[in-house]
Order: sequence, then C-alpha cells, then structure tokens
Amino acid sequence: MKDHGRELRHWVIFAVVAIGACGGGGGGGPRDDEIVATIEAFWDAVGAPTDATFQFGYDYQTHKGTTSCQHLPEDDRWYAQRAAQLNPDVMTQDQLHQAAINYLDSEGYDVERYRTRSREAPVSLALIGRSNEMIVALSVEPNGSAELAVRAGPCAVPTYNFGTNLYERVE
Repeated sequence: MKDHGRELRHWVIFAVVAIGACGGGGGGGPRDDEIVATIEAFWDAVGAPTDATFQFGYDYQTHKGTTSCQHLPEDDRWYAQRAAQLNPDVMTQDQLHQAAINYLDSEGYDVERYRTRSREAPVSLALIGRSNEMIVALSVEPNGSAELAVRAGPCAVPTYNFGTNLYERVE
C-alpha cells in the first residue's frame, strides 16, 4: 500500500528546495541567522551528527492575502523558512522523536505530537513546536530519516498540515 503521507511530505520538502537555493550558512534575509541557529541547535540537542544532516536554502514568503494573518498589519504578513534533513539509520525513530520533544519542551515550545493514521503502512511520527514567531516541524520515518522545517516571522504557519486525514494527534 502506498504511503501518501510520506509522499506528501517529500513534495513539500521538494517545493521548499526548489524555491530556495541549496546550502547552509545564514544571512539570506530577515531572520535567516536565527533560523540557521535554530536548526543547528536542534540537531545538536537531539544528538544528530553534523555529517548526517543537510540544510536547504533560505526562502522568504509574503502572505498579504493569507486569511490567518489578516489581524496583522500588511507589512507583517510574511515568514522566512529553511528545511533540513537527517539521513536514515543514524538514529531510531523513537529515539529522535523523544529527543526532539524533550529539547523543544526544554526550550519553551508548545509541542503537538502526531502519527500517521494508516494502520497498513509503517508509522511516521511528527511534531510541531511553536514559540512566539518561530515554528519547528519535524517528521520522522520508521528508518530514522527526518525532515525538519523551521519558519520564523509574524505570519509563520506550520509547514506541514498534520491535521489532515493522513495524521492523527497524539496526546
């Protein structure tokens, strides 16, 4: 059976990569240094080796017409983002997921946990951490590979829509 959740996540990551130039660093635009520092601190805190991670390029999005940001002044309807990946088989799925929850909790993020709904496909675990104008979203596959997305800005919304039919929230 085809894992549509995984396929959707890969298309989201592909879109982020296609929009932004590949590479690490920082200084790509507003809040980029903060986003890069957040990604690096995240991987360090969960114990992922640097040589097993890859960081994609910076992307800046305006959302002048976004319904969820209408309460903001028009000039504040934007966010910036980067995505990153962890290679498979570096950490176990449970190890990475729990380390991420512990780290984000310790940093003051409000964390929501999710898992794929399908009982026929291998379970993917996910989470979204929110803190002020920063959102960290993580999806972890059964083989331990992971996709991390960090968004910052006044109109930052979660990268993944874990509230869809593909995922269920876990308390």
